[in-house]
Amino acid sequence: MEITQDFEKLSEIKKDSIINFERTREVEKVFPSSKKSEVVLLKSGVVRKHYINGGDRCHDVEALKILGQSEYFPTLYAFEKNDYFYMQRAKGESLLDISNSKESVDVDEIYEKILVAFGQMVSVGYLDNDMKIEHIFWDNSTKKLTWIDLELCQKIYLKDPLNYIFRNFEKIVDELNDYFKSNLQLTGVKEYFKQILIN
Repeated sequence: MEITQDFEKLSEIKKDSIINFERTREVEKVFPSSKKSEVVLLKSGVVRKHYINGGDRCHDVEALKILGQSEYFPTLYAFEKNDYFYMQRAKGESLLDISNSKESVDVDEIYEKILVAFGQMVSVGYLDNDMKIEHIFWDNSTKKLTWIDLELCQKIYLKDPLNYIFRNFEKIVDELNDYFKSNLQLTGVKEYFKQILIN
């Protein structure tokens, strides 16, 4: 297992829960799994994602190595390539759960933070090809946004990716508008992404 620099910043309890997981299996919650992976929350508050049939086509670790230093993405603590990894737990609830609960949130504020997070992703040459509001967590008490599940977040290899990037962002805005009955606009967004790509 490889550990990151952020692993050293963890409490001893969290470090121990990662190092000894196979022996202790101290799990607080198992999340519904896909055919590709299983996600568990350890009692220590760390999240473990395990690839069921190998993760050779999953990009979480590579994306988190680059994006994990941003306030909008979980911090990566340790990993075994194509097998499993440990990361920071996202606070709050997914935007899908929030929309279903009818909790009052400032959708404009959430939109602005998604735009910044998406811009950070694009600025390092990556794009999440599975953007959904269920992958974006919002902590309404701290106003913190965390983008999780970067399994399909890949390096952008297109020669001229602007339209592709814009269409991906447009999908998430359409979801926000549908689920939260809002009227978010994309005015100036394409130019914003164009400037990011130029720099």
